[in-house]
Amino acid sequence: MLARENIAAALADKVEQGAMSREEARAWARALLWENPRALYDLAERVS
Repeated sequence: MLARENIAAALADKVEQGAMSREEARAWARALLWENPRALYDLAERVS
């Protein structure tokens, strides 16, 4: 939870500063919290 909160705060700051759009921030969050760990640990995508 702590990592997610810190990443969210950092990305929110970047959006507020105009350094990135909300869409870019969402893409970074998805990459950091989902895509990179999935690739690192070779996890299959979950199907609901």
